[in-house]
Amino acid sequence: MALEALSGLDFSRWTEPPPSNDMRGMLEGWLRYQRHEFLRKLRDLTPEGLAQWSIPPVELSVLGLVRHMTQEEHVFLAWGLSGGERVDHYGTDDYAGGSVDTIDEDLALYFAEVERSDRAIA
Repeated sequence: MALEALSGLDFSRWTEPPPSNDMRGMLEGWLRYQRHEFLRKLRDLTPEGLAQWSIPPVELSVLGLVRHMTQEEHVFLAWGLSGGERVDHYGTDDYAGGSVDTIDEDLALYFAEVERSDRAIA
């Protein structure tokens, strides 16, 4: 994949975290696992494939899922745990939109929200 934001990432297959009574450890382990597996789905897509609608006329693409997960990280973790101002990065329809021209920006925003989420959890 030629996307700069994904270069250097580990795309190996991970196993699910084992059950534990440590709730914080389980939360952090499952978040790491789910985020990793989500990004693995992007690894072989071209920029065009990332932005292509899967079933036109439904405005859903893998990039739309990235945008949606950015909003979910923000609402449920970064803003949800630490407060501050809620931001709707993409308006009310985060699945729609995005293009080959916005991929780098969308991925950068996703990674920034993951970092904010991790700080909120800490």
